[in-house]
Amino acid sequence: MISEKLLHFIWLYRYFQHQSLHTVQGEVVEILHPGIWNQDGQGPDFQEARIRIGSTLWVGDVEIHVRSSDWYRHQHAADVHYQKLILHVVYEQDLADEDSLLQRFSCVELKGRISRSMIRQYEAWMQQLQPVVCAGSLTGPADVPQLIWTSWKERLLAERWEEDKGRRIRQWLHHTQEDWEEVAYILTARSFGMNRNADMFEALAVHTPRRLFARNRHIPGATAALLFGQAGLLRGRFRDDYPRYLQQLYAALQYKYRLHPLDPSGWQWKRLRPANFPTIRLAQLAALMEQSVHLFSRWLEASTVEDLRSLLQVKLPDYWQQHYRFDVPVEQTFGHHDSPSGRSLTSAISAIGKDMMDHLILNAIAPLVWWYGKLRLRDDLQQKAMDWMQALPPEHNQIIRMWKQHAIPALHAADSQALYQLYQQYCLHRRCLTCAIGHHLLRKAYATS
Repeated sequence: MISEKLLHFIWLYRYFQHQSLHTVQGEVVEILHPGIWNQDGQGPDFQEARIRIGSTLWVGDVEIHVRSSDWYRHQHAADVHYQKLILHVVYEQDLADEDSLLQRFSCVELKGRISRSMIRQYEAWMQQLQPVVCAGSLTGPADVPQLIWTSWKERLLAERWEEDKGRRIRQWLHHTQEDWEEVAYILTARSFGMNRNADMFEALAVHTPRRLFARNRHIPGATAALLFGQAGLLRGRFRDDYPRYLQQLYAALQYKYRLHPLDPSGWQWKRLRPANFPTIRLAQLAALMEQSVHLFSRWLEASTVEDLRSLLQVKLPDYWQQHYRFDVPVEQTFGHHDSPSGRSLTSAISAIGKDMMDHLILNAIAPLVWWYGKLRLRDDLQQKAMDWMQALPPEHNQIIRMWKQHAIPALHAADSQALYQLYQQYCLHRRCLTCAIGHHLLRKAYATS
């Protein structure tokens, strides 16, 4: 039996034989507009429909059920939300002719007017156990026109920025009273935390306002002292001169500004490459903020990804060329001659690497510039952010590899972000009917029936 969700889809796009359509009561039906699909779960399925029944033009609501008797099973009879109903659409009319529902509302039965191949296609998808249910229909990009893929991936990327990144950006714009520079700093800090330390870096940025860096720029090492101290990583006794200097400097700044450091137990170290240790990422963030506290204005002025990478080029203190952690020489980090990544043990980190630069552009810079363009009605900035994403290499993870196995490769970061959104928000939730790819494949099934 057909699902109600599929019936909604079929009604919305009129994927049924609608010529010579009649109500079960015998009146001619002409669908001028199927209505607006109501997906919030309350009230009729379609609103503001325009339908001519007989000689009368009706404007109002349409309710759709698999069977007419579902009206009673769903307890609509006494529901005030269904007062403006102008048409009841069902796959199968199973009530007696004298039933009061048929006397009250016009009813259209679609059984025999819907493509069986479309129904079979959708049913087969819903029975699939694999996440990408249409994978069997995707033997390559040619199964779906490139124009559909391109426009859909652009929409998916924008949707990801609107939903996933957008919630955080809107939250911090509200809390900072639309201080875009402060939001840029917070998002940049969070991005330095990667996955495992993102929340700690975000909390650190909130507890260490950008203005503190600006007020103490004349003091060498003040930005690093503030960040490491606020991170709770300057506690205890140190052997090396560099952490001892930062510790002393932070003590003075902490007293001056009455600062309260984070609990250092929140930092994650296990199963991280040394290049991702909190100490290294904090040193990089400090170097970036020492270079300029006006990150966002510089992003807006950039034209290309290479411009952005230039803005992210910083030099770390020499101490970090020989250490991944305070008081721990680089050779003691691994306890043998070669690091797992093949990096020479004679040198640790001296700058922000290209991969990290691209990570910052992808997760902080491009989304925030896009949102600024959206809220300021600047299409040029939104397009520039999209162009940056298309100039970045694609991400490499399990989901992107899975898409490649289905002959859908990611050519750049815009693709990989879009395909991630498609998988997480559509495939896993079986939202085939609101997916442009699912829609196209179902339409093909309808057209070939």
